[in-house]
Amino acid sequence: MRRYGPSLALVAVGTLIGAGFASGREIFFFFVTHGTSGLLGAVVSAVLLALATWSILEVAARQRATSYRDLCRAFPPPLSRLAQAVVSVGLGSGLVVMVAGGAELFHQLTGGPRLAGAATTAGLGVALAVRGPLAVIWFNRILVPVLILSVMGLSLATLAAVVPFGTRLPGAASLWPRGPGWFSAVLAYAFSNSVGLLGVLGSFGHLRTSSLGRLGGGLLTGALVGLPLVVATAAQLVVRPGLTDAPLPFYLLSIQLGSPWPTIYAISLGMALLTTAVGQIYALGCLLSRLASVPPHLASLLSGVLAVPLALIGFAALVEHLYPLLGLGGLLIAYSLCLYLLQSDDGT
Repeated sequence: MRRYGPSLALVAVGTLIGAGFASGREIFFFFVTHGTSGLLGAVVSAVLLALATWSILEVAARQRATSYRDLCRAFPPPLSRLAQAVVSVGLGSGLVVMVAGGAELFHQLTGGPRLAGAATTAGLGVALAVRGPLAVIWFNRILVPVLILSVMGLSLATLAAVVPFGTRLPGAASLWPRGPGWFSAVLAYAFSNSVGLLGVLGSFGHLRTSSLGRLGGGLLTGALVGLPLVVATAAQLVVRPGLTDAPLPFYLLSIQLGSPWPTIYAISLGMALLTTAVGQIYALGCLLSRLASVPPHLASLLSGVLAVPLALIGFAALVEHLYPLLGLGGLLIAYSLCLYLLQSDDGT
């Protein structure tokens, strides 16, 4: 029988490398603003996300979870209810960010209304999510490697164009007094992303995985996210002053590099938006279907429709205000997962 550990790692990566990551805005806010300390932060974040992915896959498998609600039931009652609320808010707000990213990309490329971009992103996400969990896995298996290669290629091309070989990256100058210390930013980044990870991966606990496969899935996730995260942080560091107000920093870099990078990057960012949005819509659809006793495809459609008007708040504003708040909720998730794994003697 087929085991899904590596495939679920790609779903996890697709969840993590969404609009905030692939646009460069999330990387700029959490890492680049802390200078070269952000490079260390990127490495530590990858380790924390590997641990988060493994622990979520482990608990989901033990609970045979088909939604994050099933997974959260593994926690003690007070924590269970709080965790469900945090993940529900996190998935919903994360979906809004993805749809807002689609709106901003559409506007940057065409000059057209952001509403049209938001509606298109949500519509495509719903169309793919309603095809079920195996379709979500297939979609991530195809697009995540392409997305990683695109981000890596753009970042390496930027470094090659700006930094002569052997040149030292700029230090953490006093240009950026804003924000928390680099380690606080790391925790906020890892914890906020853990909310989305639990929400999406919690819907796949019923698929067959082995203990070794779940551990490998966590390690693979950390590696596939960590490498592009470090390289992308380095690329933004060398051109940092010009990215302060850019809603899509990587798109600005691609324009500076010239053809064919803007086209490659626009396609890659569109794929990043969809890989994350599809997983979030699927997870929200699973929950709403059970809560409201409606068909899953209608629940997924409702999730997508509700995200569109909220996405018009603006992509950059959503990333910089929602993600740190989600980090507080992610702290609760991390505590609950650790408590369950430490107390459980289940050898599943």
